Amino acid sequence: AFDSIDLTNTRTSSFTVRDSQSGLTFRRVRDGEKALVYSVFGGEITVTLNLYGGGLNWLKTWFDDGEWWTIEDNALEFRRKWFEEKATLFYDMIQSLAQTYNTVYSSSGTTVLDKDRNTIGDAAYTIINRHKDTGLGVTAGTPLLMFCDLSQKNRVEQALNPSRTLAVSGVGINYNITPIYTSYLDWIYVNDDGATKWTGDAGAAKPLGYMCIPGRKNKIGNRMDLTLMAETDILAFAETVAGWGRYGAYMNETQWQRTSSIA
Repeated sequence: AFDSIDLTNTRTSSFTVRDSQSGLTFRRVRDGEKALVYSVFGGEITVTLNLYGGGLNWLKTWFDDGEWWTIEDNALEFRRKWFEEKATLFYDMIQSLAQTYNTVYSSSGTTVLDKDRNTIGDAAYTIINRHKDTGLGVTAGTPLLMFCDLSQKNRVEQALNPSRTLAVSGVGINYNITPIYTSYLDWIYVNDDGATKWTGDAGAAKPLGYMCIPGRKNKIGNRMDLTLMAETDILAFAETVAGWGRYGAYMNETQWQRTSSIA
């Protein structure tokens, strides 16, 4: 969903995403005329590259006793934890999407399958139509991603399955949508008044998913890959290993759409 910017060989502490437009249009230019030149207008967002880290003690007895499997398991866990934490931060950002970008659950249709299909189709239409004439190259055939909780997998799979929807109602979803199922969405629900509720609170409901146009102005800046540093802890008879990395990200909310799952 995010384009990656490699900043590992730079000395910067941030990067900038420009929210600019030009008003550029093309018109016929007759002999002797000049093409019109348009000014660029808009703002910019500075994204800081934050430092993340964590440490773990590796007992020296593991090395002395040749417990290489234990050492390998801990090394793998270190790397997995790094990417798990990174994923958590990104999914938290996705779930912070403003209520403005919510597609209400469709009332059109007689079955849940019909309504799920129509809701997903409405979200795709909304997000694509929002970006016409923006210069981001968004068309009816643009690939879309839809991030869904595992508990919604069955509903989303059926709604996106043309053989299933065509057999039931004769209508399918004519957009290029790829679902991504994950356990990292804990589903924040935002009321119309801006208040936040968690799953299980009154009024909370899991959306079918979060749809997005990938890339474009969704950016992640990678300043430092996971880097391990170690030193001996003589009081613990251990090697203290610390992992560090730096990155920052920007989510362009207009490229996202939340799809409701109930009316």
